[in-house]
Amino acid sequence: SVEGVEFVVPDHWFWPEFKSSGWEPETFNIFKNNINKQTTYIDIGAWIGVTAIYAYIAGCRNIHAVEANPQSFKILSNIIKWNNTLTTIVNLKNICITDTDNSTVKFGKHTSSASQITPTGQYDVATQRLDSYLKEIECEDHDLFIKIDIEGSELLLLDCLNNILNANNKVLLALHPPFWKDVISGSNDIISTLSKFKLYTVAGEPLSVATLKSMLTTKEKYPKWGTKFGNFFEIFIES
Repeated sequence: SVEGVEFVVPDHWFWPEFKSSGWEPETFNIFKNNINKQTTYIDIGAWIGVTAIYAYIAGCRNIHAVEANPQSFKILSNIIKWNNTLTTIVNLKNICITDTDNSTVKFGKHTSSASQITPTGQYDVATQRLDSYLKEIECEDHDLFIKIDIEGSELLLLDCLNNILNANNKVLLALHPPFWKDVISGSNDIISTLSKFKLYTVAGEPLSVATLKSMLTTKEKYPKWGTKFGNFFEIFIES
């Protein structure tokens, strides 16, 4: 149940946790403050569907959800199939959004949100550039709210992200510095791309470029702005 609206979901460890304590209320508030029935919501890294549900509760009636991991995608697909209110408004695709079209990556069988691409994974998943995907679903010039949460691969999308923000769209970006090969280089690339846009914390507070850089490059393993798993956090961006 989300704000009194009930959904049928497959058995998964996450839902009892959600029921007992909720999940990322600040993220939910960003959805409610920036999504309405005119918004096209694009969920890159939709996992098992909780943020697609958040977008629906916020009023969105045009949702595109992308999940790379086949196990998570199966759960996500069942949630959409089992809830008539979502079936007609949510478009799904099992694809890995990256910087290359028509390539292949491998995933293991883990269904956690931290599933990793591995050289010997059991599942082959096709790749697609973000701009190619937006063109495919005819969402290049719409009122877009895009959530990107792809476990460290966000650095591969910076060129597309720059174009999206220049077109006056909004982005909720999950950052994963511990997963980057080079934190300093990755941080510089993030700062170079985002410095001309308006940046906010997930709580909606203005975020300076200097503060963002210090958050990205911190030596703390578990900073106060991160999660229980480490220095992972979201920022909200608009032009």
